[in-house]
Amino acid sequence: LDHCLDYLRQVVQCQSDLTPLTFFWSDQVNATLPNFGDTHTCRDFKAIHEWSMQRRAVHPGEHGHQE
Repeated sequence: LDHCLDYLRQVVQCQSDLTPLTFFWSDQVNATLPNFGDTHTCRDFKAIHEWSMQRRAVHPGEHGHQE
């Protein structure tokens, strides 16, 4: 299990990509399909982590619901 969790951690940290997945309408299949042609950019995981920590809903030591 530790190996699996470490693998997932590495994927998130090493392949951080904030590019949204867009879709397009295909008349051939009469449905929306993912646009895999978008340009993707790898990001600095530390910067992403710091950004998300500044905007989190619950801070360390706090509970999600406070009265």
